[in-house]
Amino acid sequence: MGGPGRREESYFCFTDYDMDYFINTLGGLPNWERGVKWIIDQYGTYFPNTPFILALGAPIPLPSGDDSLKAVVDYGVAQYPGNHFGVMSCGLQYPGGPDNGSLGATEVPLLCPTSTVGYQFLLTQHEDIDPVTGRFMLDLGLERGMNFGAHFIEVYSGDCDDPVLAPVLIAAGARMTTMPPIPNAPSSLTATATSSSTIDLGWRDNANNEIGQRIERSVGSSNNYALLENVGANITAFTDSQLIDGTKYYYRLLAFNIGGSSTYSNQRLATTPLNSPTSLTATAVSSSQVNLNWTDNSMSETGYLVERKATSAGNWAQIGSVGMNVQSYTDRYNFRSGTTYYYRVRATNGTIYSGYSNTPHVKPNP
Repeated sequence: MGGPGRREESYFCFTDYDMDYFINTLGGLPNWERGVKWIIDQYGTYFPNTPFILALGAPIPLPSGDDSLKAVVDYGVAQYPGNHFGVMSCGLQYPGGPDNGSLGATEVPLLCPTSTVGYQFLLTQHEDIDPVTGRFMLDLGLERGMNFGAHFIEVYSGDCDDPVLAPVLIAAGARMTTMPPIPNAPSSLTATATSSSTIDLGWRDNANNEIGQRIERSVGSSNNYALLENVGANITAFTDSQLIDGTKYYYRLLAFNIGGSSTYSNQRLATTPLNSPTSLTATAVSSSQVNLNWTDNSMSETGYLVERKATSAGNWAQIGSVGMNVQSYTDRYNFRSGTTYYYRVRATNGTIYSGYSNTPHVKPNP
């Protein structure tokens, strides 16, 4: 599935009219994703265990379009692993092709590290010579694609039929059929929860020939690892964000190139802290009843523990508990006359505890 005229690295939509029609008439990104997944499944059903290449680009030139591209590529890799599924994008040209960090240059191989990755040239290269190196532009473009991890590169027929360019194509073919050594595995992985929604990862990159590194995460236990993110070569840190508080996250990673994947690094676990309840209030309803209310800030608590003490110098004692998402508690007690009582609340998920709320005080029986 390619974009019109391979323009802007195969985006489908460019003008405001195109974007409006795509989103409001065609159903936008959800429908596009469903359509591409349907095409992938049709091929996989009728041609099982047969390699196939999906030539595609993001449907719209926005981050959400890139996210949809990642979603369908990840789906294809998961459903048809190994070299039975491949991705091809245009974007090769030297000089003046897309930037190294652009979709057509580097993002596609990082999306699909376990399958075939290919490129199309943006334009016919002819016999144009690079004035700096004296080499054919075609030669430099092929080299660029191989450096980004291409398993194959589509060349225009005009370049293939040019006898002057034949040595360039023969040399490139020999290089592409010679697999590089598998990269060394990363090591010394660390995982540190820096907030209730973020975990910082750090590791040692031991390879000098990887094209990327695959970070995997398992939630709750170490038995359900899945792709979290692919990062580029020589990267040694990553922040995992938008996490759920009070949750265990396991991590591991490997390095890859077109020759294959390294073994995994060591595994590391980090647990995000539970968010504490806030805005606790204590209201004396009578000399024997105090109503407590607070704000629930946690996504994973199984309950709240309520504590009370008499006077500021007293000792805290748990007086009750409530279930998840409950934000109130009624304290019925024979309060002593003239005594000030203090309250605090914290969340728990049965394994870990949050910090305490604020500590309001009240004198129920003046």
